[in-house]
Formats: sequence, C-alpha cells, structure tokens
Amino acid sequence: MAIRSILVPLTGRGDLAGPMQMALGLGKRFGATVEVRYVAPDPRLTLPYMGEGISPGLVESLMEAMEKEDAARRAAARTAAEQACKSVGVVIATGAASSGFSVTFADLRGDAAGTIGRVGRLSDLIVLARPAEEAPEEDDIAQAAVMESGRPVLLVPPGGASLPDRRVLVAWNGSREAARALSTALPFMQGGEFAEVVTVGELSEDQPTAAEAAISLVRHEVKAEGKVLPDTGDKVSEVLLREAHAMRCDLVVMGAYTHSRVRELVLGGVTRYVLSDAGIPVLLIH
Repeated sequence: MAIRSILVPLTGRGDLAGPMQMALGLGKRFGATVEVRYVAPDPRLTLPYMGEGISPGLVESLMEAMEKEDAARRAAARTAAEQACKSVGVVIATGAASSGFSVTFADLRGDAAGTIGRVGRLSDLIVLARPAEEAPEEDDIAQAAVMESGRPVLLVPPGGASLPDRRVLVAWNGSREAARALSTALPFMQGGEFAEVVTVGELSEDQPTAAEAAISLVRHEVKAEGKVLPDTGDKVSEVLLREAHAMRCDLVVMGAYTHSRVRELVLGGVTRYVLSDAGIPVLLIH
C-alpha cells in the first residue's frame, strides 16, 4: 500500500512536537500530504449536559471559559505545526494540498474520538503521540483511531523518536490481524536493513509460522527472517520488547486485537502493555 496521506490529530495538549516531526519525516519520505488537524469538542455540545438548574449567567461564564481554553489549545497546536514545518523547510498550504509532500492544517469539531475514527478512514496512515497515563481524551482518540478507522496507526513515544527506517520487529501470532499488520507495514520495511518476524512460544499447526511470514516479506524484497522465542512464562509483551531493544529495532509492528466484541472495545493485553511501555514507535493495525 502506497502512503500518500498522513493524518496527524493534535489536541493542543501533551506531546505535540513528537508526532509532528514523525509525520513530516514520513511525509517527505513517501511524498505524502500531511494533514494536521486540531481536534476538539464543540463547546456548544456540552450545553445539554449542564442541567436545567444552572443559571444563564453561569452557563455564559462556563462557555467563555471553555472557548478561552479552546483558543489556547488551538494556538498551541498551530504553533507546534508551524515550528515543525519550519524545521524541515516546508510551509502549511493555504489552499488545497498539492500532490507530493505538502502540509495542511484545519479544525475538526465534535466528539474527538468519533471524529478521528470517521475522518481517519480516508487516510493512509494516522500518526499520534502515545497516550500518557491519566490522559483519557488522548487515550480515547488513540483507541478510536485504531479500532474505528481501519487504518494503520503509528504511536510515537514521549519525547519523539527517530524516523523508523532501519530495523523492524513484527509481532506474529498467525492471526488475521497479524497477517494484515505484516502486509500493511511493507512501506516501512522496504529499503530498510532488516525485519524480524517474532513469535513467542509455538503456534498451533494450523497457523502460519514466523519463518513462513518472513518468506512472504522476502518476496517483497525485504531482508527478513523468522524467529521463535521460548515461552518462559513472562508476559509476551515483555518478551517482545526485550527482543526489540536487543535487536536495536526502531519500529514494532503488531495487529491490535480485542478480548471483547462489544461496542466499548478495549485494546488487547499485549497491545496495551506495548503501548504503555515501548520506548520506540509502535505501528498498530486492526
């Protein structure tokens, strides 16, 4: 899959520079349009939840406070985008984006998580800062991006990270999610040094092995090999991260899966652990 459009949702909070630098670097590499979007709820949408007992004066004061915070957050997002663009010698387009590497900026109003899930479906890649602890808004956006958009999501660790262009670890368990992650991540592996497809413990006989998955990458001119790590009883996520650091990988690729099929989807245990503990970018595909 060619990457021609990269969505970067910014809330005006948390790490803004990290995802911007990553998205611009990838946009330049792939010749893609980087679509920076300030994501925020419309303050007017909160009015129905304020209750009938609140006086008009208090409602007005609350609206003014929310609008002031919204303006500050938007300014922070815009400033971060402009500074990142300046560092790579590109300016934010004022009209429609041109073909090739370019950057646009716009607002997305409404329910943040739902909006990203919808808008993200038209992007080839979504780049987000890894959700910090005690940051429910960012966590909701990340989950919606992964679970609702159907597009690959690259989560950047706190403080940013170098462009993933050398060594890649692909978490493999033989599932459909893992298979889709493998093929979707091809643009990140082609031209790189090495890709390692890793399974923890033995798979059932009806599942494709890590070695077979690696062969499929070799057919796409990716230098790759499969590896089975022993199941020592440690958490699978810990084993994967240790291997990624030992192999000096600059990207972890994995299929995001869930333990529940109800509406309120929660990221699977291994995925959740990797998100919270990885010091390198993680590419998730659901």
